[in-house]
Amino acid sequence: MNARPRPETWLVAIVVLAAVVAACQPERGEVKPWQPADHDHPTALRPGNNRQTPQNAANKNDTTQLAADVWGKACTRCHGPRGKGDGPEGKQRGAPDLTRQEWLESVTDEDIAKVIREGKGANMPANPDLPDVAIKALVGRIRGRGK
Repeated sequence: MNARPRPETWLVAIVVLAAVVAACQPERGEVKPWQPADHDHPTALRPGNNRQTPQNAANKNDTTQLAADVWGKACTRCHGPRGKGDGPEGKQRGAPDLTRQEWLESVTDEDIAKVIREGKGANMPANPDLPDVAIKALVGRIRGRGK
């Protein structure tokens, strides 16, 4: 007696699995309503955490990685991967293009940091728990036009 499943059984199982996975994926272009939790920050970025934290970042590579991590978690949804305001919720939220030269020349690092920390209106949430080193890293990323 042979206990191995027939090839047709495997094919059916694969097709069913693919259908289930496809059904769980959101439609392209789908825009979900913004929620405050969309801007929650990883526990490692919260002040007082004893694990490797932004306060321990010693070199430029650490700061660059920190900025990339925070940007990916809290900023990309609206500002897009490079800061052009082209994230999935960017248009809906009115996210500006942070790479425009005239805008970059019109604001100071302190202006940018204040908006990151305190927010701006209903569309840009405040980030009061973000450590100063993370905010400084984000300012550097913005000044570097998303690099």
